[in-house]
Amino acid sequence: MEFTQSPVWRPPLQPLSAGRRKDPQTGRDRQYGGLDTRSVLGYAVSQFFTNGGQQAYILRLAGSGTATAGATLGSGGNTIAISARNAGDWADNYAVAIKNQTGGTNRFRVQVLYVPPGATTETVVESFENLSMTGPDPQGRFVNDVINNSATGSNFITATASGSTPPADTTLPSPKLTGGNVGTVINPGTGAFETALTTNLIYSTCSVFRESSTPLCSPPCSNIVTTGAPF
Repeated sequence: MEFTQSPVWRPPLQPLSAGRRKDPQTGRDRQYGGLDTRSVLGYAVSQFFTNGGQQAYILRLAGSGTATAGATLGSGGNTIAISARNAGDWADNYAVAIKNQTGGTNRFRVQVLYVPPGATTETVVESFENLSMTGPDPQGRFVNDVINNSATGSNFITATASGSTPPADTTLPSPKLTGGNVGTVINPGTGAFETALTTNLIYSTCSVFRESSTPLCSPPCSNIVTTGAPF
């Protein structure tokens, strides 16, 4: 079963124009966010699995004007450029902190922090220890390699290091990612939505339907559910 939704705000961490298969046993809330009263998408997917569905493909679409949030740690020739994993203003709710080890080891920690508007504390959502600015690193801890690893790295950010000396420790409040933009909203039933959908729908809806245990509509080859209520 495929669920598609516009605008791009939910699911927040889903890459644009990239269909992702989600199974009921996997941590789909981690990538797509949980239930959100601003959107029916989460409820549609939840009910699909509750009623016996086994595989759901979620495709994130957006119009023009999307932008990826970012921040830069350090200055001069020793910096780490941080970018959000995916476009959208979801990343404006996150910050990044760096803490150097004592003893002049040139190793450091990077933490990703959740700091929504109005928050009085910074919540650590990811932490990467014993990082190095140079690669290849003899301990395998080059910051780019660790954070950008698609399997074990960050779910939220990518990192690009320049120089050999780690940036200085960040201070509170930790520097936030800025500049994210969800782009122009495209609504189901419009020409822009249909164009984006058909352009990026790269897998067979027929084969996806056969893998799903609970068909929600017919004929099988048009088994696409669109949920595009405004937020």
